[in-house]
Amino acid sequence: MLSEKYLKSLEIIDISTLDSILTEYVKSSEISVGAGVEKLNVSDFLDNVFAKYAKLIPNRVVNIIVDLSVESKLYFLLIQEQKDIIKNQGETLSSGILDKMVFLDAFIKESLQQSYPASFIFRMAKKDVYLSSGHMIEKGSVASINAFSKLHKKGRMERNFDIRRHIISKRPFNESSLDNLVWGLGSTKCPLSKYAGTIIKVFIVLMIRKYYIFSDNEGNKPRFRGYNHFSTVVPRTKSVYLKAHDIKSYRDFIDLESEYNSLLNLKHKKLF
Repeated sequence: MLSEKYLKSLEIIDISTLDSILTEYVKSSEISVGAGVEKLNVSDFLDNVFAKYAKLIPNRVVNIIVDLSVESKLYFLLIQEQKDIIKNQGETLSSGILDKMVFLDAFIKESLQQSYPASFIFRMAKKDVYLSSGHMIEKGSVASINAFSKLHKKGRMERNFDIRRHIISKRPFNESSLDNLVWGLGSTKCPLSKYAGTIIKVFIVLMIRKYYIFSDNEGNKPRFRGYNHFSTVVPRTKSVYLKAHDIKSYRDFIDLESEYNSLLNLKHKKLF
């Protein structure tokens, strides 16, 4: 109930405010590299734009922005989704319209799971617990989940960024579950996950609609550079490039309804 109450406070005027803050910051940037391209420090950029609006330090959003810059094929897929949404629903955003963005939802979910902390969801053992490995967690000990190891194998530099499994599961990224521990689990899960998820999704939608985001300004192939582990997990990439664009001018890249129906083995289901 608490999350529903706060979700209703996200009115169109709030979205307009975030949009104007975003536009003002990028236009006032002095780090121009020519041809309408702005080089932006991702942490500084989000601290000055997103944090002013959401009142938090958006480390997890930094990961999403960097992932957009290096997953170029998926970025064009997300552009196509926004084109289809605008064509069928107009440019206005609402909770119902955000729920239709299944590809964006899956992208955000994969990005957040790729940047899982190595240690979180702490629990105290009420009794001695014996693991299958033969190790024992003594009563009173505190243990945590190493969720980062789920998608990252030791010694492997390349990662597998796969959004298909999230589309197939049909679980939104702001829903807590055993396969999505971003928001915690059980009685200690985040009570405002739906509200926080909506804020994140709105921000990313505005970014996609207003800017093309890329990781390199010299024509090199996009490459993910890994993560740094502190109290949270952040990308090693320090900056990305933004260029204002009009997504309506892009040609159609893919039939998303056919792609969606193919993934779920459906004969036909309308997306938008």
